[in-house]
Amino acid sequence: MNPALFIVCVHKKDILNHIISATDTCKFITKPFKSAIIESFISIYQLSRDKLSKTYLLFSSLTPKNISLNNQNVYIKTKTLNLMKESEIIQIILAIVTLSIVIGFTDLISLNAEGFGKIALAGAVIILINIFAKKLMASHLDADVEHEIWKMQRYGLKEGDYLKKSIPAGIIFPIFITAITLGTINLVTILTYETRALKRRAAKRFGPFSFTEMTDYHNALVGSAGILASLAIAFISYWIPGAGILGKIATFYAFSNMIPISKLDGSQIFFGSRVIWATLAVITLIFTSYALYLI
Repeated sequence: MNPALFIVCVHKKDILNHIISATDTCKFITKPFKSAIIESFISIYQLSRDKLSKTYLLFSSLTPKNISLNNQNVYIKTKTLNLMKESEIIQIILAIVTLSIVIGFTDLISLNAEGFGKIALAGAVIILINIFAKKLMASHLDADVEHEIWKMQRYGLKEGDYLKKSIPAGIIFPIFITAITLGTINLVTILTYETRALKRRAAKRFGPFSFTEMTDYHNALVGSAGILASLAIAFISYWIPGAGILGKIATFYAFSNMIPISKLDGSQIFFGSRVIWATLAVITLIFTSYALYLI
């Protein structure tokens, strides 16, 4: 399969006319001409960027059956949230189960099905909203974010202190700490995230700059969106009668993920912006203190 066409997202007719005229003379854009076409489109973007509200250039490979050579179709796509992969969905389900066991440990060992069910439902709501907030922020930054269970492979400070295979620390540590403390300590450091820039990001400008990859600062913004979403859930829940448990779980989830170790949210926020991390840490501590006061 050869690289065939490009996908262009535009908001101005004059840029679209340039693109169509550039493709009118070509029945098929082959690989040798691809770099030249890309350069010409970037030039058009640079000349027109002062007039454009948003312009995105996204290049992809399409199969021949999806290309109309006679009509010279130009595919125009809008910015949307990327769907989750099957592997990510499995990781999220495992995270919800782990969170439910950690927070609902006393209900689980006492066989309180109703209480454990409420906690499981609250945990699912918190994790899903947290993930949605990150994906929304990542989409705004022309990036994608994928979540997985927190894994650890390094066990020491020496150069060779690595395990042969990583362990699911996001499942083992929270459940182990909860078990040995009989549910007294709820550590819910379960999920981590990984961001990657989308192709359209290369054509977007952030002030006077343009980035083709995610910077540490922008990566911190994605993690911050998840923390703020959890704190927002907690704040709203405290004003709703009977929803206090949702607020407590959301607060503990935000607090645990603010710990700046390994690849947790707190670590990625800390190395992206210490100002953002410090601000969120203070707010999270206030929420946590209030949650502990209600217990």
